[in-house]
Amino acid sequence: EIFGYTKLQKAYNDLYLEVETRKQTEEELERANNSLIELTGELETKVEERTRELSESNKKFQVAAELAKIAYWEYDIKNDLFIFNDRFYDVIHHSSAKNEGGYIMSSREYIRRYVHPDDSLIIPMEIEKISKTKDKLSASFVQLRILRGSSVAYMAANFRLSVDSNDMVIKATGACQDVTEQKMTQLEVERTSSEWVQAMDAFDDMIYLLDANRHLIRANKKFYTVMNLEAKYAVGRLISELTHPNLEPESCLVCAAQTAFSDKVFIMEADDPHNPTSLPLEATVRAIRDEAQKPVAILTSLHDLSCARKVEQELRVLNESLELRVQEELSKNRHKDLLLIRQSRLAAMGEMITNIAHQWRQPLNALAITIQDIKYAYDENELNEAYIGKTIKDSMKFINYMSHT
Repeated sequence: EIFGYTKLQKAYNDLYLEVETRKQTEEELERANNSLIELTGELETKVEERTRELSESNKKFQVAAELAKIAYWEYDIKNDLFIFNDRFYDVIHHSSAKNEGGYIMSSREYIRRYVHPDDSLIIPMEIEKISKTKDKLSASFVQLRILRGSSVAYMAANFRLSVDSNDMVIKATGACQDVTEQKMTQLEVERTSSEWVQAMDAFDDMIYLLDANRHLIRANKKFYTVMNLEAKYAVGRLISELTHPNLEPESCLVCAAQTAFSDKVFIMEADDPHNPTSLPLEATVRAIRDEAQKPVAILTSLHDLSCARKVEQELRVLNESLELRVQEELSKNRHKDLLLIRQSRLAAMGEMITNIAHQWRQPLNALAITIQDIKYAYDENELNEAYIGKTIKDSMKFINYMSHT
């Protein structure tokens, strides 16, 4: 009996321990279940938040894609087929799959219908590169012109390759973007830049354009020739490194004006240590400002004064010789004036004598007649005191008249 009781007591203790262990296990399981439920709730909340975030991101991405005019496509390498979607046709061709004949099209058909003839080899070349590539993770970028009705548009495409389980390239997945506006802007900038270069190269002055930090943006041919520089090495460098690399730029008036964005004009003689050439220069600095009057660039021109100085010297010599010639001509003119005055006096005297002779002719004739009449009166015995008195009186009258002429 004692042995049986002991055995029973032992079994009871084991049972009690097992029950307690199970109770603890159940409590732990309940706590774990509660934790799991709580964790599940948190995960569901996070999943919902993440889903909303992804949805918002997707909406933003769609908006960004629309604003950036981006569309997507795939290319089946084995079957040589492009797989498009409505967005591709809308963004790139301003059309739809219904109007264009579906979502699937061979590369040859796409090139024939949509690619500009001058760019028709770009897609076949890229396809050939894909078929020969050993880099299965490579990415490529192409840009080509496409036909959009009667106009020409520009498309840029990026794509990556996808491989199967045997590491074989099976397709290319890409994104393309309508870059017509950017390309037109680029072409306009290139045209404007070309016009600027042609216009600036037509000048004999050295002209260069700097950014706000005085780095060279561009310059005309005259500048590169005189400075013995090449554009590819000069553009982007600090101008003081090009014009006088061995001197302090702060002591240069032109550099100081550029740094202060001041509109200045300077004369730099050929022997000026800050003169980057061996020529006398007139340096003009002009700051270019935006609408807010913030300086954005600096335009500088260096005008060669050598010709002007040569002309000035020639003018100086000419002026000196002109003074001598003027003096000589004045002396000659004075001599001529004296001759003219003398001639005019002689002419006046001759005219006066002619007038006197004309005035004296009549009284002289009358006097001559009176004298001749004396001879006649003598022959006729009419010569008496009365006659002589009358004759003397008439003669004196004629002589007085002549003396007052």
